[in-house]
Amino acid sequence: MRIAFDARCVNSPHITGIERMVIRILEHWPADGPECIAYVDTPVQFTFPHCTVRVLRAPHPAWWFQISLPNALRHDHVDTFVSPVTMLPLRMPSHVSTVVVVHDLAYLAYPQYYGAQELRILNGKVQQSIDRSDIVIADSKFTANEVVSRLGIPVARVRPIQLAMDPPIDTPALPEEFDTSRPFILTVGTAYGRKNLSIIVPVLKSLLEKYKLDIDVVMTGKKGFTEQEILDNARVQGLATKIHHLGFVSEEEKAALMQHAQVFFLPSLYEGFGIPVLEAMQYGCPVVCSNASSLPEVAGDAALMFDPNSAESAAEALHRMLNEPSLRAQYIERGYQNVKRFSWEKTAREFAAAITK
Repeated sequence: MRIAFDARCVNSPHITGIERMVIRILEHWPADGPECIAYVDTPVQFTFPHCTVRVLRAPHPAWWFQISLPNALRHDHVDTFVSPVTMLPLRMPSHVSTVVVVHDLAYLAYPQYYGAQELRILNGKVQQSIDRSDIVIADSKFTANEVVSRLGIPVARVRPIQLAMDPPIDTPALPEEFDTSRPFILTVGTAYGRKNLSIIVPVLKSLLEKYKLDIDVVMTGKKGFTEQEILDNARVQGLATKIHHLGFVSEEEKAALMQHAQVFFLPSLYEGFGIPVLEAMQYGCPVVCSNASSLPEVAGDAALMFDPNSAESAAEALHRMLNEPSLRAQYIERGYQNVKRFSWEKTAREFAAAITK
């Protein structure tokens, strides 16, 4: 059996969730698994021991996807095509079965946080690709249930496969000129509405005024739609000097921030999986996260959880984690145990098995 991936995303200048998933699955593709081809548009810097990399040239990304890719699938006698970005070419070779990966259905749960054009694409081409696919792989059991309940995809076509975190980095390094003299809460993620990062200001205000906790917040990740709103609100509340947005940081810098943070805070309304929760746990950073979507599934009993719609609930959870040493130690140890459930080798093997069933 011959499997092929649309692996163009591995060449992205910024490696985030989807890119990391594809890279790690291809790196850990089982030696005894089906034959694997990774189609890309430019040469890759990664090594995929048990996958063949094929560079397809095209004058335009749309040409690559709609013309070059189907031609290659036909020429290479591919049996199954995998789309990690939940999109299928309009005309697939008739002999090729299709697999799409669904990372989340946040656009259905929280459409108010998406632009009109983005919603048209998601409700159109993406949803049509899911409908056309033979198999749907979901990042979590939560997302698998969403695919069934929101889109009406038969359970028999849906395979939940959990993601994982990378091994700890040996040489973490804090961002240049980062001030370690101030204790801080760390949060990671693009400032999109569903990430619920706007809760940071009222939470910080409550920590300062109600609990008398003088602590900063450090944000990392791509700047999103709500970032300016957060910073403006912080200025109005007199908290501007206590919130620091570093933008994208390297993996080494993120690791060092997790090692130095007092607590990792993830207030999301909706997550398809939530890799940063596991990353924080393996660096010994206690986790306080929302009890929404996939986060209880990923965090297990190793995170102190709160209602993401309540700033007071979040502030109380943070206060407890920051001020109860025995509780803090308990959750750090639980975090170390929890991450043992996940590995990219396991994910890749389950991925290969799901496709070949």
